[in-house]
Amino acid sequence: MKKTIVTILTILLCQITWAQLGGSSTYKALSLSPSPRISALGGSALGVYDDDINLALDNPAFLQADIHRQLSFNNNFYFADINYGTVSYAHHWERFGTFLASMKYVAYGSMVGSDASGNVTGNFRAGDYVMTFGYGGNYQDKWLYGTNFKLIYSHLETYNSVGVAADFSGAYHNAEKNFTFSAIIKNAGFQLKAYTDDNKEKLPLEVSLGLSKRFENIPVRLNIVVHNLQKPAIAYNNPNPVNSTNIFGESEQKDATVVDQIFRHFIFGAEIDIAKPLSVRFGYNHLIRQESSLPSKKGLAGVTVGTGIHIRQFNIDYGFAKYHAAANIHHLGITVKLEEFLGSNKPVYKKQKDQTKELLNRENLIDED
Repeated sequence: MKKTIVTILTILLCQITWAQLGGSSTYKALSLSPSPRISALGGSALGVYDDDINLALDNPAFLQADIHRQLSFNNNFYFADINYGTVSYAHHWERFGTFLASMKYVAYGSMVGSDASGNVTGNFRAGDYVMTFGYGGNYQDKWLYGTNFKLIYSHLETYNSVGVAADFSGAYHNAEKNFTFSAIIKNAGFQLKAYTDDNKEKLPLEVSLGLSKRFENIPVRLNIVVHNLQKPAIAYNNPNPVNSTNIFGESEQKDATVVDQIFRHFIFGAEIDIAKPLSVRFGYNHLIRQESSLPSKKGLAGVTVGTGIHIRQFNIDYGFAKYHAAANIHHLGITVKLEEFLGSNKPVYKKQKDQTKELLNRENLIDED
């Protein structure tokens, strides 16, 4: 067992070291937001923990009993007629823990192919697919842990690639103070088969932290994510920068300042419960704003909004993101709570619900009835 742990840690440390060298990575589908709620919170919600199966796609430590028998469907209407989405299901067994099965698909649509001389060779299609199998558990209901194992298949015209990746995360959740803190290593893995021989590429490894706090007297939960800690300097080096002229008439290149570099690692989100069935969400991603907006017009790049409606056994979510002046992103999703929909008399997470109700009663937030 000790040898196995040492081997895993060695692989992860090597991955982190490689990531610090810079360069590109493959399988960018792994970094796409899995749900409208997460999209509306800025693209990541590593600190937000409740009974939402989609949060476990972002952070496997949130694979807990209260998402038992949830079925989720999400679709994002992306750039240039690209669509991507997820289909997920979670199941809890008292003796073993909580398990997740999910499929992410990215459909790039039909494209026109041509040879090196520009002669049209015909249309072709492309797509990425990620199968995820997750497991989560906890210690004393406060210390949460989980992992997601991913099998990746990518098809781009006549080129195919297969890879494997895994997420490892842990979290601390204090229900009495409505506070959650988590840490995660995402997409640690490698290509089993490259698109071309002898040209294996790195995966988009990410080391991140997340925290959230729900306030007692106001129905607001704040979410802060610090992402890509494996690479301190993540500003894009523009090969054709827009230079400015100083007071001496000399040309100067505007590089990212230290403060700008730091804030590119941050994502801020807020969730407000307007009424019992309705929530609104806001997010801000500084990295997207700096690298996706036009130099002459920032607009709403990096700003995200969304809403969630909770009707009995259904959660319906919508997320809107402005990644560029020329494109709007619309993300839709629905989650069905089959455990309640089928009328089970003894849901496995009844204990958690009773504990939450007792806590709210003590704080006089709900009536005894």
